[in-house]
Amino acid sequence: MSPQDSSPKVFKGSIVSYGQNPGNEYEAMELSLRNLILTNEEQKNYIEVLKEALEIKVEDLGIGKLLADAIGGNITQGEALAKWIAMKKEIERNAIEMNKKEAYIEKIETLLVELKDQGEQHEEAIKEIEQLKKTVILKEPK
Repeated sequence: MSPQDSSPKVFKGSIVSYGQNPGNEYEAMELSLRNLILTNEEQKNYIEVLKEALEIKVEDLGIGKLLADAIGGNITQGEALAKWIAMKKEIERNAIEMNKKEAYIEKIETLLVELKDQGEQHEEAIKEIEQLKKTVILKEPK
C-alpha cells in the first residue's frame, strides 16, 4: 500500500479512512479489533442465553437422560431417535386419554346438574302432592 493512497479501508465491518499517516492505519486496526472483541463478547453472551433456553426446553420435554446417553455414546443416534419417537407417541396417547377423561368428567358434571334440577322438581311435586292431600283431607267428610 502506498503512502499516497487515502481510500477508506474496511476492517471486518468497520470503515476507517486514513491519509498518508501510517499511525492512522494502526489506530484503525486497533479500533477494528476492539469492535471485533465487543461483537464476540455479545455473541458469547447470546450463545449462553440460547444454551440456557435449550437446557430448560430439554428439561421440560423430559429428554435430558436420552440426550445425555446419546452424547455420551451409551446409545446410537438411531436408538435415541427411536426412543424419542416412542416417547412422543406415548405423550400423544396420554394427551388423547386425558382429553377423553376430561370429556367424561364434563358429561358426568352435566348429568349431576340435570339430576339436581330433577330432584328439585321432584321435591316441588312432593310438596304440591302433600298440599293437595291436606286440602283433600280437610274437605273430606268425617
